[in-house]
Amino acid sequence: MDHKLTDLIDIEKTQSLLQNFFDSGGIPAAIIDLEGVVLVTSRWQRVCTDFHRVNEVTCMRCIESDTVLANELQVGKTFSLYRCQNGLTDAASPIIIEGKHVANAFIGQFFTEKPDLEFFRRQAKEYGFDEREYLEALSEIPIVAEKTLPPILSFLTSFAEMIASLGLKQLQHLNTEKELREAQQILEFQNKKLRESQEDLNRAQAVAHTGSWRIDVRRNVSHWSDESYRIFGISKEIPMTYETFLASVHPEDREFVNRSWQAALCGTPGDIEHRILAGGTIKWVHEQAELEFDEEGTLRGGFGTVQDITESKQTEEELLRAKQEWERTFDSVPDLIAVIDTQYRIVRANREMAKRLGSAPEQVIGLHCYESIHGSASPPDFCPHTQTLRDGKEHVVELREDRLGGDFLVSTTPLRDEHGLMIGTVHVARDITERKRMEDELRKSRDELDLRVQERTSELKTYTAKLEQSNQALREFASIASHDMKEPLRKVIAFGNLLRQKHKDSFDRTGSDYLNRMLDATQRMQSLLTSLFEYSKVTMNPEPFRQMNLNDIIREVLSDLEVKIAKTGGEVQVGELPSIAADPAQMRQLFQNLIGNALKFHKPGEKPIVQVRSVSNTDSECQIIVEDNGIGFEEKHVERIFALFQRLHDRSSHYEGTGMGLAICKKIVERHGGSITAKSTPGVGASFIIQLPMGSARKL
Repeated sequence: MDHKLTDLIDIEKTQSLLQNFFDSGGIPAAIIDLEGVVLVTSRWQRVCTDFHRVNEVTCMRCIESDTVLANELQVGKTFSLYRCQNGLTDAASPIIIEGKHVANAFIGQFFTEKPDLEFFRRQAKEYGFDEREYLEALSEIPIVAEKTLPPILSFLTSFAEMIASLGLKQLQHLNTEKELREAQQILEFQNKKLRESQEDLNRAQAVAHTGSWRIDVRRNVSHWSDESYRIFGISKEIPMTYETFLASVHPEDREFVNRSWQAALCGTPGDIEHRILAGGTIKWVHEQAELEFDEEGTLRGGFGTVQDITESKQTEEELLRAKQEWERTFDSVPDLIAVIDTQYRIVRANREMAKRLGSAPEQVIGLHCYESIHGSASPPDFCPHTQTLRDGKEHVVELREDRLGGDFLVSTTPLRDEHGLMIGTVHVARDITERKRMEDELRKSRDELDLRVQERTSELKTYTAKLEQSNQALREFASIASHDMKEPLRKVIAFGNLLRQKHKDSFDRTGSDYLNRMLDATQRMQSLLTSLFEYSKVTMNPEPFRQMNLNDIIREVLSDLEVKIAKTGGEVQVGELPSIAADPAQMRQLFQNLIGNALKFHKPGEKPIVQVRSVSNTDSECQIIVEDNGIGFEEKHVERIFALFQRLHDRSSHYEGTGMGLAICKKIVERHGGSITAKSTPGVGASFIIQLPMGSARKL
């Protein structure tokens, strides 16, 4: 027993009981622990408290009495009686609780026989006690027969032991309750931890997409984790049976799953992958089962896991498709591709490479490239694979390899592992046999072309010289023809005019009409010759181009047309025009013809207005528009008006001309590397659009 007596008894109540014991029998009683501490006591005899315990000598005798009694009980006695030197008797018995000596019960002071009063008178005198009072106090002490002392002490010790035992039981009960409370608290804490662990397990299973299940065949109990229900898409309210599980399996996999489960019931480890239908969605799961059997081989239960591997399956399928697509691409590339390791062994080759080597792709793996490709016993120095292995760089070379059937552009790219260590190269060979053949043919053609160009250049120089001679002869002919052909015409005109002046009365009406027609035809012939001469001068007598401002050219033209402008009452509006590199005389003739035509073909009774402006200028070319409000023409004639001797009006109209003006304009523009066209609406007017190169000119 680990408790002290003070832990087991109610001190206050026991004290009261001992006092009642004293009051009923006159015998003092006390309970003292083994350390000599008085736990409870009744009132002592007055002779002790007022006399013996007061005197130092007699007090020591009292203490000696208690010590002797305690020592005797300590050595195992069940009862001890002792008469102290003060003449009084004490008795004691041990208090034993659950076999352990925990305290002593004392009774005394008392007499076992009639006291010797003379002894006490001498003692009163010896220690200075008042004899009368001392003897009076002595008379209060009871006389107890010695034979009655053991029952008294037995009652007292039994009573103490009973109270202590009750206290011990109460204490044990309290301790039990405390332990129960502590156990309850521990159990609640463990349940809380268990719930937290279960929640953590559920969360962990949700994160890992892995559920679990357990079955107890003897108790007919089946338990699925929350994640298992979630994976299968089944409500937790539905009891999970094997039939419920099997109904969730994809119809095409049910036979396989059922066969695997039957095999597991016979001891085969359960480890399968299959499909399930969860809420209309097809999922892939990986299931593992560990079944438990008793010694007789009867199924007791089991434990298993189910993992949602849908994503990994999809990834596997995508990787498989990607691998298949890569392999198809690898094999469909017309180039010869091989992966070669550092020992010159072919690790992989595409179909085209294997075909050139006369084997299937799987048959060339492990062959040395220098033997199968180059037909040599060791790697050649010119091999780009060798060069890449030496310096770790990419190399590209052109090689002629008869074993592969032609010329190839070969590249080798270093192949490294995750640590950057070179483990081989990717060898790509492109067949350039046809390209080389075409290059050779092109080289031959180029040489032949160079030769022909030289020949043609020589011929062109000869032709150019002859053409220059021809042009010079043509210029001389044009000049002579113009002079020689005009001279007879002038004479015809002169003599015709003389006939009309001096002999007009000699002609009748018919003769006068003939004469007038002859003179008119001669005048037209003279105009045609002049226009033809002007047309030929565009190319035969050109002036070199120089930088000029077109506004200056227009001012000169308007000065020349001043009389015509005044006669028609017309107005010419000129915008800002650019500077270009051109022949000044031909530019002057170009704009004089265009502005002159605009003034000539005006509508009767309406003031002619001509606009000259520049639009859409760039650094390389400019566009100039000459626009009028005249009679216009049908745009279907736009090509015709720029041809030689083409007129849209017959000679009977009052619009004179030879039909050469716009032909000369076109000739001038084309000589300057430009173009001219026109847009028109009859009765509204016409616009002539001129596109000219800027040369080295700049805008003003």
